[in-house]
Amino acid sequence: MDARKELSDRMRIDREEAAARRNLLVQDVIERTGINETMIAELVANFYGRVREDELLAPIFAAVQDWDQHLAKLRDFWSSVVLTTGRYHGQPMRAHLPLTLIGEHFDRWLDLFEKTAREICPPAAAAHFIDKARRIADSFEMASATQAGRISSPRHVFRY
Repeated sequence: MDARKELSDRMRIDREEAAARRNLLVQDVIERTGINETMIAELVANFYGRVREDELLAPIFAAVQDWDQHLAKLRDFWSSVVLTTGRYHGQPMRAHLPLTLIGEHFDRWLDLFEKTAREICPPAAAAHFIDKARRIADSFEMASATQAGRISSPRHVFRY
């Protein structure tokens, strides 16, 4: 029984230490970039407003029936991505794979995202958001290509 308690205690301590490290990392991001929940909400609202009006992307997002709910989910997603809040619990890859997206979609999504981030956010925050968005686009594009039987390499991370 002592071994189980010891293991349980060690696991609890490990979780607490990991949470403390994560909090330090989040605080560092906030101090370096100024990103906060208000900025995330503004970026998400403005960006997806543009997406909904974009000739190429709007038809893809036309399937969204409740935009208030979808925007709340996207705010949670971006909060989890940039501030590691853990609020988002979905499976974004699973949601996007059936959409048969191609390179042109990812390029346009990034063009709009980067433009919006640069307009709304201070430079350090925009750079942080853009880095994450490029990685997400590469990941989604490679998964979409694989599902379609194609090979795709990351091409957005090094975009200038």
